[in-house]
Amino acid sequence: MKLERQFATRMSDRAPVYSKEDIASDAAETAERRADPGFLWDFWYPAARSSAIPWRKLLTAVLLEVPLVLGRSDEGKAFALRDACPHRGIPLSYGRFDGRNVECSYHGWKFDGCSAQCVEIPSLTSQDKLKVDRIFAGHFPCQEQDGFVWVYMHSGRRTFRRRPALERSARNTRART
Repeated sequence: MKLERQFATRMSDRAPVYSKEDIASDAAETAERRADPGFLWDFWYPAARSSAIPWRKLLTAVLLEVPLVLGRSDEGKAFALRDACPHRGIPLSYGRFDGRNVECSYHGWKFDGCSAQCVEIPSLTSQDKLKVDRIFAGHFPCQEQDGFVWVYMHSGRRTFRRRPALERSARNTRART
């Protein structure tokens, strides 16, 4: 017991003192390392075959270590969202999809599948001042081509005003001419 106290005292004497700036700098460096472990961001990647996304069902995929939930709206438009509710991080793929909105299974928050904008929070009352239209789930541009659903995996560091173009494959260009 005496030895443990001496060891603890010696260790606490040697403990470094960090400033708030040091801690913030360390956190920023760690976040940057985690955000880009050598992946090629800002490119289109095939996430699933178009035929693999059933009507009014959700499909999960992982691209560049980012969990995604894929779906198709009632209008037939494919979409890709980060598979995590911004409220508590529960996978959105555990929830329901009505053909337009993805509902989180935890607290029932609903997000538009194509824009990722929050459309409903069931627990809010008329007295609450939270603006639902300012809440978004993670969203990735999505497009169907060549029998696949392609997802543009942006790094999040820069924003784009227009959706980046998905180039036509040479094979399909020759077949159509």
